[in-house]
Amino acid sequence: MSLSKLNLKNGRKCLFPPTVMRRIADFKNEDLHTLRRQVRREYETFRARCLTLDMTRGKPAPEQLDLANDLLALPGKRDHFTEAGDDARNYGGLQGLAEVRALFAAVLGARVDRVIASDNSSLAVMHDCIVWALLKGVPGSAAPWSHTPAPAFICPVPGYDRHFAICEEYGIRMLPVPMTGQGPDMETVEALVADPAVKGTWCVPKYSNPTTFPPLEDVRDASEGIAICILLAAIEKQCADREERTDVKT
Repeated sequence: MSLSKLNLKNGRKCLFPPTVMRRIADFKNEDLHTLRRQVRREYETFRARCLTLDMTRGKPAPEQLDLANDLLALPGKRDHFTEAGDDARNYGGLQGLAEVRALFAAVLGARVDRVIASDNSSLAVMHDCIVWALLKGVPGSAAPWSHTPAPAFICPVPGYDRHFAICEEYGIRMLPVPMTGQGPDMETVEALVADPAVKGTWCVPKYSNPTTFPPLEDVRDASEGIAICILLAAIEKQCADREERTDVKT
């Protein structure tokens, strides 16, 4: 681990200067143990704050859940028929209820026929689309993606790591594109899509993940704590490895 990758802050001071470029493995024993004591103090200080942090990714706050309370009473007594006369309690079309798609089409800025109203896991739909394309291809494609040499996907960064994990799982090359204040760098995108091996791009419409929302206090606390723990674990492992080598020599 390189200390240049960790710029831990504790409100008033920076634990390690950003200019430090040394790897932990390159520290002399005396310097390593000094650093170990320093990070251990930082770790114990963090623990003493007794923070209760819910690190669940994407978990809504209670206030957000309260916004949906009235929805739990829908559709209301005998009000479960669509405008087309279909019973919404029964199986429906593959694209979802037309009324729901029309509602979100306005939000997404897309035509109704380009919107799918599925269950509560868009990631599962994305995964299935990728797998189907690899096995069967997509409309208009000459062959399944798995039959083409080195298929690639454009990946705006920073982005959602679960999207990238799908590419990694199925051996799809990832082409990073930096995010700007107005979205992905479109000049880079336009240059990349000239390659026929590029099959698509990951896109979180309307509000990008994870860059939309400002960092909250508990997020900063959690990030600091994780960084301290990672660094301390790396230092402890380096110390243990050196002690083990010393024991073997003696």
